Amino acid sequence: MHPNLRLKLSEQLAESIPSSRVNNNIFPVRMTTFFATYKAAEILPGHGEYHEKLLEHIGEQPLFEFVQAVLAEMLSENCSYKPDIKFQKLDDIENFDLDAVAPERLLDQFSSLPWNYRMVVELPDDLSTDIRKIIPARETIGTIEIEPTPLLMDAEWPLGNLPKERDERLFNRSLSSFLFGDADNKDRKWKPEKSYLLLTEAGFVDTYGTTEPCVRINRRLKSFFGLCFALRIFRYKRNISTKDPKFEVKVFEDRGQGYQLRQIYELPSKIALAVVGISGYFNGVSEDKQSAAIKWANHRISDLSVLFEDEKKFRSLLTAGEWLFDATTNDEELLGFVQSMVCLEILLGDEAPSNEETLSATLRNRCAYLIAEDANERREILTKFSKIYTVRSKIVHRGKSRLNMEERGLLSELNKLCERVIRKELELLLKIEPDSSKA
Repeated sequence: MHPNLRLKLSEQLAESIPSSRVNNNIFPVRMTTFFATYKAAEILPGHGEYHEKLLEHIGEQPLFEFVQAVLAEMLSENCSYKPDIKFQKLDDIENFDLDAVAPERLLDQFSSLPWNYRMVVELPDDLSTDIRKIIPARETIGTIEIEPTPLLMDAEWPLGNLPKERDERLFNRSLSSFLFGDADNKDRKWKPEKSYLLLTEAGFVDTYGTTEPCVRINRRLKSFFGLCFALRIFRYKRNISTKDPKFEVKVFEDRGQGYQLRQIYELPSKIALAVVGISGYFNGVSEDKQSAAIKWANHRISDLSVLFEDEKKFRSLLTAGEWLFDATTNDEELLGFVQSMVCLEILLGDEAPSNEETLSATLRNRCAYLIAEDANERREILTKFSKIYTVRSKIVHRGKSRLNMEERGLLSELNKLCERVIRKELELLLKIEPDSSKA
């Protein structure tokens, strides 16, 4: 950061930060933090490399999001909850040291970004069991590390021995914690019956998991499972017995002195609800074929490393997997139909088609010639795709309100086409034997 820029930011923040408002003695009011940082944020460059880096590391309002998160963390770790206190000025809070959020200290931290992260996602019991069958030991898939059993995690990513204030902020959330404390801090362990995904990121992660690294983590999870749907590694079936599942993301942060557990937030509810319904594809095959299906899944999940090791190069395939995940796990048929079409358009479409008719012809021809095994199947796909695109146009342009039985059948065919196109693209990329995908 240029010294002149830093000086101007420091002067502006020194004037405005103390007047920020806080509820219940520990919750900074977002709107007041926004206004407290608004003038300072206008001093930051609005374009160029530094601006782009801030967008990548934090988001559209980098200074506001950073200051809001630091305030929230400092208040919760140094002040006690007071239910009757509302809209209190920051500099009026008893026992709060304003030097902890002094402009120079804030800007030192802001200038040191990006920080490195390992973000640990706990998986549900049934999916954990299936993952252990497919992957018996730790496996790295590019920026995703799969831990089927947390045998080594207690030593590598310890949950205990945290500073008292942070431990209380992260773990003492239940009534029993407030009443009896958390005597097992040093002995806190990862759950042995669970599998975990460890994802690598860089930037800045806030208290609630809303900054850009968290958005990228959500997208990466959806891409991973969406591609696994297409490769028949996993399948999805809605779990109607689980209404509101919650899965934590434990955030280990490295500011240059080693990783430490810094934040815990919950996965977005839509992703959490979808993950509960994911199981191994091998569960749907006969017992005599399960061994081969598990072996197939093990090989194919390893093949995905190529994509996640260079996400920029293979962005279209990863984004297609993301949209397939949304389409597959979506309970709204109309939205699912559109999402599946977007998946195909990402893989097969042009950036700027001249009109609807041109786009439709482009998609159906590319789809048919890519995946058809003979001329007869090619004609079938061309005919089927025309019907599918007609339904898509009625939804998008006429506001079609529901699908009839025939159109639901076309939705099923559309999802299969998405999977086949993704599999074919991966076959071409990874030299996978085509017949293997039918395991």
